[in-house]
Amino acid sequence: MGTLGSIVYRQTDGGSDNDAIVTHIFHWLLVHMGVVEKVVWLRLKSKHSHNYADRGFSMIKEKLWGKRGG
Repeated sequence: MGTLGSIVYRQTDGGSDNDAIVTHIFHWLLVHMGVVEKVVWLRLKSKHSHNYADRGFSMIKEKLWGKRGG
């Protein structure tokens, strides 16, 4: 099995589906099997922004249709 480097960075939403036991096992296996030395997992808060463009569109949408969307 090849390696992905010493550190893998993973960015996910903070939803419960991303915090499932399967996800934790997957991260553990990556390290345990020697694929990587370390997994850095960044879980984003609700109302997060992946980048400035996404946040800009989100703000425009909220102004046009309110917080409930449209």
